Amino acid sequence: FKIFEIDDSFILDGASLRRGWDFERNYIWDLYLLKEDREAKDYKYINVLLNAKTGEMLSFDISYPMAEGENKYTEEEAKKAVEEFLEKIQPEKFKNTKYEKSDNDVIIPIMERETGIYNFRYVRMVKGIPFVDNYLNVRFDGRNGKIYGFYMNWQEVDFPSAEGVLKLEEIYDFFFENVGLNLEYRKMNLPYFIPEMARAVAEAAGVAVDAAASVAVDSAADVAVTSGMPVAEATKKSVSLVYTVNTGKPSILDAFTGELLNADGQPYVEEAPIEYTDISDHYAKEQIEALVEIGIGLEGPTFRPNEKIKQKDFLLLISQIIDRGYEFYNKTALENASETENLYNLLIREGIVKEGEKDPEAALTREESVKFVIRALKYDKIADLKDIFKCEFLDKDEIDADLIGHVVLAKGFNIVNGYGNYFRPKEELKRGDAIIIIYNSLKI
Repeated sequence: FKIFEIDDSFILDGASLRRGWDFERNYIWDLYLLKEDREAKDYKYINVLLNAKTGEMLSFDISYPMAEGENKYTEEEAKKAVEEFLEKIQPEKFKNTKYEKSDNDVIIPIMERETGIYNFRYVRMVKGIPFVDNYLNVRFDGRNGKIYGFYMNWQEVDFPSAEGVLKLEEIYDFFFENVGLNLEYRKMNLPYFIPEMARAVAEAAGVAVDAAASVAVDSAADVAVTSGMPVAEATKKSVSLVYTVNTGKPSILDAFTGELLNADGQPYVEEAPIEYTDISDHYAKEQIEALVEIGIGLEGPTFRPNEKIKQKDFLLLISQIIDRGYEFYNKTALENASETENLYNLLIREGIVKEGEKDPEAALTREESVKFVIRALKYDKIADLKDIFKCEFLDKDEIDADLIGHVVLAKGFNIVNGYGNYFRPKEELKRGDAIIIIYNSLKI
């Protein structure tokens, strides 16, 4: 297979070394090659990812021509060609995979003809059991027989033995007893066409072209255009009465015990809403209860709003308001050293905690809390320009010089208000005040 077809007209337009996003966090070379001939209107790019340590190719993506044309390859012929390619590029991994048939194997169909880009996925198999998180994926153009994309997701991990797993019938019993199905009305995903397809269909059917080629094409309208039925009737047919899996609980079951597991593999515990017993007359009551409603809080049943908050508890709250903190969503306490380590690793990666600042059991000062919040909000680069800020707190000389910008921004955003004209930067933060800071930061 001649895949890239690189000649002297290509330039290396970009190269970067970065960590991958999988749990191995290997370093990856990301190379972007570009060919651009403005006179011939010939534009082509090739994006390649390589394991920086081994040189193994992890993926490539090649721009493909959008010219029309009939398929020269059937799906079976395309599949055969793809498998020959995989046998050459990844023979050992390919022999430990199984083809996964999908309704989306043809990802760019051209109207009613079976013309377009075929998409084939091969899932990793371990002793006859699929590992769906690992796979080989290939894009193949049925018009010219060329491969335009390859993606490999494959990690070196230890797999537990399957000896002693429960029978499927037993798992069914656990599932229906602990998860079950719900009867619901659902709007079904009817056929959807991209604008170019809708335009061609509209022209053939005598429908207004501009309306049909709108970017947001309604699925019921698509059905109406292609089937000739009234839009109202098509809309009615897009809603069905169905049984669906209860989404209020995880549907992952331990193969040995039948126990429900969360996405992180930990046992699922059905938690009742927290009701704190000691906040009825506290000034932070409104903010505490508001955050509890969205799953942000600290372990109960007492909140202890006037106690000093530990660094790890404040950072647990921080983790629940950032995009990548999903591992800690709805957690009210760190259960063990491993969870604490995971929390700090996350926040260090996100730039919220710096190396050397980790002190889980220590009390947190007011200026430190502001530092972490401003970093979480991604305003720390601005805050670091400390010389451009004018701090009006009368005790500004007590504020760490490197945190002046953080404090001024926090005051300007109404995240903190201080005590009149004083900020009290070295004062240890109370748990109730910590919640107010988190609550106010969510309003930014």
